[in-house]
Amino acid sequence: MRRAVIAAVLAAGALLSACTATVAGRGDVGLPAAAPTVPAVPNQPTIPNQPAPTVACPNVTDPQAGLAYRCVTAGIARTSDLLWTLNLTKQVEPGWMLGEGSAAINAPANAPLDRVTELVREQMVELAYWGPNPGVRTLSSAAATVAGVKAWVLASSFTINSAYRSQQHLKVRTERTWIVALRASDTQLALWYVTLPDDVQQLWHTVPALIRSIKLH
Repeated sequence: MRRAVIAAVLAAGALLSACTATVAGRGDVGLPAAAPTVPAVPNQPTIPNQPAPTVACPNVTDPQAGLAYRCVTAGIARTSDLLWTLNLTKQVEPGWMLGEGSAAINAPANAPLDRVTELVREQMVELAYWGPNPGVRTLSSAAATVAGVKAWVLASSFTINSAYRSQQHLKVRTERTWIVALRASDTQLALWYVTLPDDVQQLWHTVPALIRSIKLH
C-alpha cells in the first residue's frame, strides 16, 4: 500500500453504498478536484460520546465499527485515510506500507455482502492504494461466519505497475489484500481489511487466524 498522503474526509460523508437501489451509482466523497470519482457512499454511523479507538498491540478495539481484532504485526500505528476511519500502517520500505483497518456503514438487512466487498476493493483501487493501474486478481470470494455472524471475505492479489515501481524505486511487486464485511446489526455493516505486500509475505499465512480473531465489540 502506498504511503498515506491525504487526510480523512469521512466526517463529511463516508464509505460505499450497500443499498441495492444505489449500489451501481457513482459519486464524489470529497476528493480533491484532480482525483477520480468513486462509488457513492452513505453517511457513516455516528454515536454521541462514543469512546475513541484503542490500539494497544496485539489488540485493537474500534467502537465506531463495533469491532475488536488483533494487530497484523507489531509496530503498526494509526494514520489518516480517506476510506477507513481506523487505519493502521507500518512502513515496509521507503514509500510503501502494509495496512490494517476498520469502519462501519449504514446498510439495509438485504445488502449483498459480496457486492459490498467488491465495491470496497473498487474504491481502494480508485484511491490508488496500490499505485496507479495495478493488476487485480481475485484469489477467493466466499461467504463465511466471522464473529459469529454472517460475513463475506474477499481475498485479492495486486500486481504493482512496473513503470510506477521503477519511478518510485520500489522493491514491492505484489500485494495481497483481504476485505471482510460482516453484519453487525439489522442496519449496520462492519468492515475490516488487511493488505500485505510481498516485502512481508511471511505474514500472508497468518491472515486466516487474524480474521478468526475479529469480534463484535
